[in-house]
Amino acid sequence: MTATDSKGRTGIAYADASYTYTPKTFPSACTTETGCIIQQRIYDSKGLKLTRQYDYIQTTRAGDANDKWWSSYQTAGTYINGDAKYTYIIPGYSDNRLGILDDYYYSGKTDEKTETQWVFKDTSTSYGMEVYICYEQNSD
Repeated sequence: MTATDSKGRTGIAYADASYTYTPKTFPSACTTETGCIIQQRIYDSKGLKLTRQYDYIQTTRAGDANDKWWSSYQTAGTYINGDAKYTYIIPGYSDNRLGILDDYYYSGKTDEKTETQWVFKDTSTSYGMEVYICYEQNSD
């Protein structure tokens, strides 16, 4: 993980080898009022193919055991991080071989059901991805 900058925002960059399903703890800024931006860069053998960007906000309410989230892809606002029901936070790419999922289970690889984590799924042999989680930097 390394610090990065995207459109004036500071955040964290992720890049894993294919077929790793390691859960990633996302920045706490994603649970603030302004949320964060998820930027996914898709690569093929020729280099950068496309860049996709989505907003994400996860709310935590006192006394509520569940953390509900919303993304500009999944706009219902009723998805719960930590409920063990996997959902794509951003759309899957290449027949869903590249994606970011909440509460993803894959036998022998991962069983992520933590309210502060996502799984970055990369099972494509034709494409790869980098993911940037960006958020506003405090000026204090």
